[in-house]
Amino acid sequence: MFQFFNEYKGLPREVYVLFIANVINRFGDFVSPLLALYLTQKLSMSVTESSIVVTLALVSRMPGSLMGGKLADHYGRRKIYLIMQTIAGLTLFPCAFISTPHVIIILLITSTFFNGAVRPALDALAIDLMPVEKRKLGLSLMYLGINIGVAVGPALAGLLFKINLPLFFMIDVLTSLIAVMLVFTFISEHYIKTMISSHVDPETLWVKSNATTASILKSNKRLATFILITSAFSLIYVQVKFSLPLLFAYAFNDNGSALLGTIFSINAFTVILSTSFITLKTKNNATSVNIILGGIFYAVGFGLYAIISGYLFYVLATITWTFGEILMATNIKTYIADHTPTDFRGRINALYLILKEGMNALGVLLSGWLIPIIGPIQIWWFVLGASLFLSLLIFLDNRKEL
Repeated sequence: MFQFFNEYKGLPREVYVLFIANVINRFGDFVSPLLALYLTQKLSMSVTESSIVVTLALVSRMPGSLMGGKLADHYGRRKIYLIMQTIAGLTLFPCAFISTPHVIIILLITSTFFNGAVRPALDALAIDLMPVEKRKLGLSLMYLGINIGVAVGPALAGLLFKINLPLFFMIDVLTSLIAVMLVFTFISEHYIKTMISSHVDPETLWVKSNATTASILKSNKRLATFILITSAFSLIYVQVKFSLPLLFAYAFNDNGSALLGTIFSINAFTVILSTSFITLKTKNNATSVNIILGGIFYAVGFGLYAIISGYLFYVLATITWTFGEILMATNIKTYIADHTPTDFRGRINALYLILKEGMNALGVLLSGWLIPIIGPIQIWWFVLGASLFLSLLIFLDNRKEL
């Protein structure tokens, strides 16, 4: 397996720094994965009430992404990342010491808003650092960095959630600030507005002075359709953060949060051990083929939650849908980067993230409405059906090339 990691040699130094920052930041991403449990178990909210708060948090990412993408294209990716990541982290600091529910909810939503601004700036920064011929490889490394952090972080988060809630918040804040310091110290701004980098693919550099995001998408309908359909897969994946915690609370009672943390770690370890292999074996496939395969793995993995029970079987289901996650993550961003003009990467990434967050919010609302009616087990039949439907849409949209 280690021979596949040799593929990551030869990238620019700044890419490895960003990789380490991703590892640290995502190790400390404690609050987001356990937000639904925090609201229901610590703030005593109902499932419906918690779904509304989670939805508001997800929706807040949308204007945050729009702001972050716009600012990153105008003022530089590094600068905007540093500012937004710092604010997102520090906003969680008071949550470690206060107990007023409505204040905590406001702080959580505010932090999520600025996290939304972080993502398009960070994605554009990463792409700017990578030569075109190394782009898919570099983005794959960024994805691995995220999951190396997630491999350990959630297990600790689940434990601290149960025994030390202030430390649960403090580690999230601290790791955000460490990631900021790494980027501030070791990475310089590579993007200058109107300047074309020598390693950027010339085919993407057709932007006219009066171009807008809408005109770019109108001229590239394939990109627009791709973004729309693939963002809809977030309807499915968001259930990992909402329906899955509720399933574990239902199945394992007080042990649900700790066991859920181990599931997130298994998901991350599966990514670490499998991404290089899957990328190597599927690199010659069309992007659409890989996404269809990812949708099928989603259908099987998430569908298993509806028909099986017991921790070990849940582990099997998790590994299965993780294969789908890998295929999605290693193909979607690469396609968008390869078909987006340099001066619009922040905004196009922001648009994709906005659509994703909209789908996330819709997915949480639907689950928050359905789970009290049908329960946290039967909801997975709907997830299975949505996975197959979206895979069919990808097939129909690309059938002439398959």
